[in-house]
Amino acid sequence: MAKLNATAELVATHDRELYEKLVTLECGNMLFCQRWLLLGFKRESKNFAMAVKIFTLLNTVQPSHYLTLTGAGKCDLPSLDMFLVVAVLSSYRREILSFKDQTDVYQWTRKLKLADMAAIATAKQLYRRYAKDC
Repeated sequence: MAKLNATAELVATHDRELYEKLVTLECGNMLFCQRWLLLGFKRESKNFAMAVKIFTLLNTVQPSHYLTLTGAGKCDLPSLDMFLVVAVLSSYRREILSFKDQTDVYQWTRKLKLADMAAIATAKQLYRRYAKDC
């Protein structure tokens, strides 16, 4: 639950309007993305190559390594998978804002397939920006 709460805070920090829409849809607790975090987006990967790219990203970039490289201070840097959640939600922002109820959110997550590197690139950018602010 702590990781879901931290993910909700990260979404709220990044995009308040999107977070408020999720709250309105009774999804502010981020339970709909539990599978993403638990399985590292493996089921959301369109193909094996994408699953490997996501796995590599989530398992090679460590907060302490990045903070050492940038000289940033010590802070509680969220894990990269949480930034990937924010990136995915951001890339589908317009669609999510049009949802009418919680069912729409869960149907969307069930159909979601990550096929390109855009969400990964966005997650890296968000991660670096957040690390610099630490």
